[in-house]
Amino acid sequence: MFTRKLRPVTAAVVLGVAAVSACSAPGQAEQPAEGFPREIRIGVPLDTSGPVGPVVEIGLSEREGIRVAAAEINESGLLGDSKIVLMETDTAANRNEAVKAVTQYVDKGVHGIVGFTLTPSFAAAAPVAQRTKIPVVAVGLSGGGVEETGDLVFRTYPNVATTVYPPADVAFAKDFGAKTAGLIYASDNDSSVAINKARKEALEKAGVKVVENVAIGSQDTELRAALTKLKGASPDVVVASTTPGQVPAFASQAAEVGLDSRMITVDGTQTPATLKAAGEELQCAVFQAVWSTISTKGNNEHFIKEFDKRSEREPDTFAAASYDGLWVLATAMKAANSTQPGKVREALLKIKDHQGALGTYDYTQGTGAPTLSGEAMIIDGGKAKAYESGQSCTA
Repeated sequence: MFTRKLRPVTAAVVLGVAAVSACSAPGQAEQPAEGFPREIRIGVPLDTSGPVGPVVEIGLSEREGIRVAAAEINESGLLGDSKIVLMETDTAANRNEAVKAVTQYVDKGVHGIVGFTLTPSFAAAAPVAQRTKIPVVAVGLSGGGVEETGDLVFRTYPNVATTVYPPADVAFAKDFGAKTAGLIYASDNDSSVAINKARKEALEKAGVKVVENVAIGSQDTELRAALTKLKGASPDVVVASTTPGQVPAFASQAAEVGLDSRMITVDGTQTPATLKAAGEELQCAVFQAVWSTISTKGNNEHFIKEFDKRSEREPDTFAAASYDGLWVLATAMKAANSTQPGKVREALLKIKDHQGALGTYDYTQGTGAPTLSGEAMIIDGGKAKAYESGQSCTA
């Protein structure tokens, strides 16, 4: 936990769902034909509590990124005299809570939703928003099935199962001279299943034999049995398609059971909370990162400066993706000069050169997915650094 500075809160109006006054009839957002209502209400469903501590840290980072963006947008006058009001809800890593939150947003007449920490919660709740014509920007979801939910659903975090992980895995395996691989993934998470499938297929196509493929639960913290099974297969590399919150348990327990294969993990490994929780056991782990502090893509340097100024947390991948999420939605509203869903959608699909923390956003491909890639990273000395092909590392 942390104590937020008071200054940003005065700029980014933050309210719990139950505290929002009834500015309009239930389910009917105030949406003039042109221009903006006095308050632009944005639902923010995130997992800021729950059974898995690292997942909570991700949710808190996402919330902070959205708060920083709201403060900056409101101070900038981007939307004229109108102010963004955040309606934050803790969905506690529970899909039923996520559905409840979105249903409440519908009743309160929000103009958009920016959030979602875990895929199961999104998959259960986002269709409710789509049916009721509320634009959604998902911020923390790395797998497929996001923009496919409907024409009002967009994402900032790219689908890592397509352009991010598979080609990177092949490059890493080639660099390490790996002939065999063991895989571990969360079988109860559709995103993890799809990512694992894509990584497996890419490795096999590249001539790397997959000698073991072990399933775990997305909220499991006891992974020793699965890791012992992987150890028995003696893979050259282990490719982990876990949730980022499980990376510390994966790394520490792999060391405990004597699994010493080279680790290829997931984006989010570089977050301060993950690095602190995993300690030295993540040494030499590699992964493809969608975001990092050393990236000069987009307006990342500006984001880091604003985040450091307005928050006591360290910026990370999830704060960056969430910051971009609210900025993307606000930018579309500005371009549309409206909060009407159809007009906002049209404006989102025209975004081509929006400079965000993750890079340059382009939604003109006709879907809600941006054209973003990543960069290779390595954990060395407790820090995430840029990885160069052929780079050596001492575990």
